[in-house]
Amino acid sequence: MNLTGVKAHKWQRISAVYLLLYFSFAIFTLYFQSSAHQFIHFNDWFSQQFNSLFGLFSLIAVLLLLVHAWVGGRDIMIDYLPRKRLKLWLKLYLGFLWLIAIDVIWLASRVLA
Repeated sequence: MNLTGVKAHKWQRISAVYLLLYFSFAIFTLYFQSSAHQFIHFNDWFSQQFNSLFGLFSLIAVLLLLVHAWVGGRDIMIDYLPRKRLKLWLKLYLGFLWLIAIDVIWLASRVLA
């Protein structure tokens, strides 16, 4: 992702607003879907939510969470790491985020199967 400072800032703000709305709604549904305020089991709630349109919103949330983490981590590295090794650290950080993305996709496929 080749983001300049302004574009990266916009993506980070967009992702922050989306994630705020997404997690607020997810917590709201988890709390109010329970009967007599006894929490339902997380696996039941997870499978129920990911078999509907909420699954698409969850996928978007995961992708935007990775974008948000990339922009924040990239900005910190650009500001505070020495220029000599900056490219190496950015590549390692991007690889780490890719591993997280692959792990989330694998986990979702195991839960939904």
